[in-house]
Amino acid sequence: MRRWTILVFVLALVAAACGGGGGGETTTTKAPEATTTTAGGGGGGEGTTTTAGGGGEMEMKTDFGVDVESKTIKIGMLPDLTGIFSSLVTDTTDAQKVYWDRVNANGGIDGWKVELVIEDTNYNVEQHLEKYEKIRNEVLFISTATGSPTNVAALPKYIEDQMVFSPLSFYSGWAIPDFDQNLALEKYTNYCIEAINVM
Repeated sequence: MRRWTILVFVLALVAAACGGGGGGETTTTKAPEATTTTAGGGGGGEGTTTTAGGGGEMEMKTDFGVDVESKTIKIGMLPDLTGIFSSLVTDTTDAQKVYWDRVNANGGIDGWKVELVIEDTNYNVEQHLEKYEKIRNEVLFISTATGSPTNVAALPKYIEDQMVFSPLSFYSGWAIPDFDQNLALEKYTNYCIEAINVM
């Protein structure tokens, strides 16, 4: 739940930015009612706690992928940039770079900047696991990860870390909540649904 909570926080920042808020520089805000939200740290982090007192200040503590001091959000990518799907994946990776460069150039997400942490997996299971190990404690979530065999191999680590990830994969298992513990954010229609459509 740790990363889901932070991800919801990031999406709330996106909504606030889209609502016309200016890029503020402080990390404390006034809150009308007292609320407390705590997410436990699965994967060794100290967890995320957000506390707001009635009319007081809101304090935010974070672990992986969100740096309050620099107002930076790190998003991981595990694309195939040199393997069999590189001709497709290089373009989609470049598209994400261009998108976040533009967001950052226009004040970020309510003053927060997004930094991509990109590691080429070469569509190779061992390399995918090595690259995930390299970035797992640096990033909030994985915005794209190429391949079914690579992501299935990494799934135990994703589950251990409660890492939300978006697989570039048509594997039907991502549609089964018990399989991925609702951590996979599917982008496409999976093979089973496509087969049903064909029939």
